[in-house]
Amino acid sequence: MPGPAAVPVTALRPSAAQPLLLPEGGTATVAQVEYEGRPYLFKRYHDEHRSAVRPGELDRLIAWQTRGSRADQQVMNAIAAWPRYAVWDRDGLAGMLIRPAPGAYFHRDRPRALDMLPDPGDGRPGERRDALAIRLNAFGHLVAAITWFHDRGVMINDLHAHNVLVSRFGDGVHLVDCDSMTGLHWRPVLPPPRNVAPDAMRAVIPGVDDPSQATDFARLAYVIISLLAGDEMEEIGEPTVEQLAGMIGDPMARFLCKALAMVVPVDDADRVWRVLGRSWREVAVWATAGGAEVTEPEPLWEPPLGTLLPPGFTFPRLDLSMLERPLVVPPQSVLERKRSGGVRAFLNRRFGVRWTI
Repeated sequence: MPGPAAVPVTALRPSAAQPLLLPEGGTATVAQVEYEGRPYLFKRYHDEHRSAVRPGELDRLIAWQTRGSRADQQVMNAIAAWPRYAVWDRDGLAGMLIRPAPGAYFHRDRPRALDMLPDPGDGRPGERRDALAIRLNAFGHLVAAITWFHDRGVMINDLHAHNVLVSRFGDGVHLVDCDSMTGLHWRPVLPPPRNVAPDAMRAVIPGVDDPSQATDFARLAYVIISLLAGDEMEEIGEPTVEQLAGMIGDPMARFLCKALAMVVPVDDADRVWRVLGRSWREVAVWATAGGAEVTEPEPLWEPPLGTLLPPGFTFPRLDLSMLERPLVVPPQSVLERKRSGGVRAFLNRRFGVRWTI
């Protein structure tokens, strides 16, 4: 039965805005429309998936955005393309309406996804340095967005490069496909096996289709490693660590690989990610245009760090010296076990995973 945020598909009108090149996802199509004179994106589920969609969970997801404080709503509008209405037709729930991302997240007529930023492996040394700084800036803002949602009991779940829009200089991110998010407030709108991680990611991250903070952080590490080291990987080993170390230093490289392998206790991983995110956002970003240096513009959204960090937390010098030891990845059977206190202690003893800041 339609909820309070439901609109009939007959109320939608063709869009008068400039046409955009919008990619089609695996579970839905996206089209530009107007509703009550305002532009929206209509995400319509493919017919073969509609029977699996949970309308009540979508209603709860939509309502959650309106229950936060005004400040929270402003932050969410800045960092996420949150569904606003559920769209129904005579056969049931058809999809949802989403506000388009701000123009800063588009390159001409198409959304600028995270993997569209300049490649730090291409160009002259100066260009590679600038490309790396821009990507690290974007990664830092992505960390802030993810932990902002985690602090409110929401898991990103479907996190990969195509679902993160980014500004030209990496000074802002905008998450899309937010109906894949889940957590304390609603169950998945489209549950597995209809909405699962890519095969390459599933081969690397244990339990990736069971959303949690740990799987979000593992997905984040996967995205960063993929974009810095090159193609998607099916396993992490010393060659990848060495390649990453040449860009971001050996300790950070080993942390990313261990975060991907989910051998870092989630509370410790959370603290390290926040520190790394802030350090990456503080990277001096500049680009060369016509031979002149152009400084980075003001950030589109400066993460409210005071609300993101635990009370009394300060930013000490990050000590990652414990990561100098060779990378050891536990066997799959261990990784798939529940992360109880006993298992965490076992991982610490067996694989030397100890984290301090």
